[in-house]
Amino acid sequence: MVRVLRGKMKQKAYSVILVCVLISALFGAAAAGGDAGNTSAAKVVRYIYETESAKADAWVTFLDGEGFSSGKVYSQNADSVSFAGVDIIIIGNDAAAAWNTMSKTNGIKHAGKPVLGIGEGGSSYFYKAGQSINGEPDEYDGGTVMHALNPSETVFTSPNQITIAGDKNITVQTSSVSGKAAWIPFLPVNVTVLARNPTATNHALLCVEKGAGAPTYMFWGLDADTPSSLTNDGKKLFENAMWNCMGGYVPEFSSFVLVMAGLIGIFAAVLCVRRRN
Repeated sequence: MVRVLRGKMKQKAYSVILVCVLISALFGAAAAGGDAGNTSAAKVVRYIYETESAKADAWVTFLDGEGFSSGKVYSQNADSVSFAGVDIIIIGNDAAAAWNTMSKTNGIKHAGKPVLGIGEGGSSYFYKAGQSINGEPDEYDGGTVMHALNPSETVFTSPNQITIAGDKNITVQTSSVSGKAAWIPFLPVNVTVLARNPTATNHALLCVEKGAGAPTYMFWGLDADTPSSLTNDGKKLFENAMWNCMGGYVPEFSSFVLVMAGLIGIFAAVLCVRRRN
């Protein structure tokens, strides 16, 4: 009698385990293979330009080559195009004057998307949109180097690992460029400074602003007109900045974990069935 009861209890236990691992397997496989929105190929980018259409095309080509689905938008149309389905908006360095018209600024702001602003164009947009991460009216900067405050920050490690020397300086531009910098002493607590000017220590050249219920905003202070003006590390950092701005999601790692979870779950289910038999 005792053996019968123990046998039935074991069968019930195996049944519960079997159900759990099957659910785990199905969830892992579905999440990894069925959610195309979690891959970089599905991340939709809109690059805002004003005067440099050819340079905007260069950015589109570069971003497409990195696996994004990108396109350009003329800044004067920012209040008339739809940003539905867009994952991140990039404000080009040349797109500065448009934000003097508030409806253009609101066209971006009211879209509720993460925004990565470059140089003078990005600074001007963030200033008009009421964000703290800007170099207005006259915090000018420039150079080729960004100084990482904390090299272990995700923006320097994921999805691209950037080798940072002991001086914490990263050469991001192939030649010296101008730019804008956010004034660090005036930045509120919801702003994280990721990199600054190596000598002008109050000048933030890469910073992120987050607020409750609001999208993430990131400022890249140097005037990166085209991807070709960036070093290899600069390109890696820019792509990392995009992912950080979108929430820090790393598709390569997450997809791998989910696939492995699904395979482990299926393997465990097979073992349970064999044990029951």
